[in-house]
Amino acid sequence: TTFTGSVEGDQSPASFAPDPRLLDVRQWVRVAKSMGSPVAVLTAKHEAGFCLWPTNSGNRPFSVAAVPNWQDRDLVREFVDACHKEGIAPGLYFTAMDHYSDVLNRTDAEKRVTILAELTELLTGYGEIAYFWFDHYAMGIYLEMGDLVRKFQPSAVVLGRDNSQTGGETGYAGYPLWNTCDTQDGTERGNCALSQHGKGSPTGAFWKAWESDCSIYEGCHPWFDDSKDARDEYNVQSVDELVAHWEGVVGRGCEFILNVPPNRSGLIGPQLVDAASKLGAEIHRRYAGAPIAEVKGVCAKPGQTLVIPMGHVNASLDRVWLEEDVACDGQRITRYRLSKCIGTVADCASGLETVWKPVALDPSKGGQTIGIQHIDEVPRTVATALRVVVESTLRDAPVRLTVKVFDTRAP
Repeated sequence: TTFTGSVEGDQSPASFAPDPRLLDVRQWVRVAKSMGSPVAVLTAKHEAGFCLWPTNSGNRPFSVAAVPNWQDRDLVREFVDACHKEGIAPGLYFTAMDHYSDVLNRTDAEKRVTILAELTELLTGYGEIAYFWFDHYAMGIYLEMGDLVRKFQPSAVVLGRDNSQTGGETGYAGYPLWNTCDTQDGTERGNCALSQHGKGSPTGAFWKAWESDCSIYEGCHPWFDDSKDARDEYNVQSVDELVAHWEGVVGRGCEFILNVPPNRSGLIGPQLVDAASKLGAEIHRRYAGAPIAEVKGVCAKPGQTLVIPMGHVNASLDRVWLEEDVACDGQRITRYRLSKCIGTVADCASGLETVWKPVALDPSKGGQTIGIQHIDEVPRTVATALRVVVESTLRDAPVRLTVKVFDTRAP
């Protein structure tokens, strides 16, 4: 698609034409590492059907094995090896949708054989893979694909089976958001029920992690860099925009998938490299250091007030990071509120309600669920103490809550 501009374009392997002298998979992985990513994901096969490894399946004529003068390169192998060298885990995107099979007029039975053969190659030929992103659940064999992963790569995370998408490719997670849902087939391996897609349910029977994806370009699209002259032709998001996406996804307890595509030369373009590096640096600057105030694992009952001293009078703050102990308790909080005390330490400890002022939260972004972690962006303010009130929880159960307070202003 990078070379044709369409997933249904030229079905000749010769259309895959990066400069083999320039193409550098390790550069792609280093870009992911620069953002602080623990996992990098390669699109091993997209819906055009082209395979980035020399498959022995029916799609071998439409794979790197058939590219003229390609010298038997295997980009999946190069990618996995590069991940190991850079110290991050490899993941693979793979889709059952295959326009090449359609061009060949394969029957559904023939498509199934090809798809499962290709997936088996990826599962057994490249060592441990941390994550499989299955997209376009064509052919009705999605569950069978997940079963293959469990057979050969039992520790791998599978999109749909273990986690689900939220936000609809906007780069922002839904809210409120529950990590439990009922599934379409009533088993733990199924996708979330359609009525709970992208948001979960407080009464859901199965635990699911969430993820939200976005491309590095404005508007979270396109997904491919089909620049004809190997330059970035699309508007790249600013660092502030990218961090807003990160906070709107990771800050709602989800995994953030940021697409940073290589161009036709086989390299990720300089604008994208720069934006990715600056994103990683800004996240590190904001959150890698110690918060200005923190309380850890404090037990709170519904209606109970948790006070976090700022350490000195009228400290500046603009982010509040909250965490439930979901590993021990599950997700419980259904509603909470924040307030601040401006004044002396004695004022804040006096017990007088008049010294506390509410901190406004947009209900589409905060004040309801917390879960694994939740970042509230609050209007920049000063406070001597911050107060969290857990207003309600599932079954009125107590929770263990961690609160961190940050001032993310640039120095």
